[in-house]
Amino acid sequence: MVSVRSVISVVWGASPTTCGSASRFTSGRNPSVMQFYWTRKSFPELRDLEASRRTAAWRACCLQPFRRWQTWAAFFSQFAILLAGAFVGLVIDGQTWLLSGGSPPAIETMRFPAATVGLMLVAGVVSTVLFGQVYSHMIRPYLKSYVETHQTANHQRMGRTGARRGV
Repeated sequence: MVSVRSVISVVWGASPTTCGSASRFTSGRNPSVMQFYWTRKSFPELRDLEASRRTAAWRACCLQPFRRWQTWAAFFSQFAILLAGAFVGLVIDGQTWLLSGGSPPAIETMRFPAATVGLMLVAGVVSTVLFGQVYSHMIRPYLKSYVETHQTANHQRMGRTGARRGV
């Protein structure tokens, strides 16, 4: 029989002895911990740049993750999750006549579909966080490459300018 501890160790990539430790859930430098990047400055690749260069790097790289299928899968999964939330909400609210194409009940017996709206909101938040995590993971290599190439170009340009001024 498979234990919960061994499943967690496979998912988190940890040994069964360390999967229960609190260090897994801290924001340390452990690569298996999920990072949330709330702002552009929170990306390690952009952290040391000034605001204008950070914006330029982001604009240069923001569409690059859409070259990967993972980004597209996460993007379209947002809609699937939202539809699943709406479907479950309609079933809970008892308004399945919308799904079957039947006629609505009398106006006096209709009520506000609170479960549908609530579950769609929850599904929307969950799917947006999921997409944000995948997108953040996919954009980081592009940001790193952009920053490395442009810092090298800037250092070379500054070196040439400095050599000219010294002459």
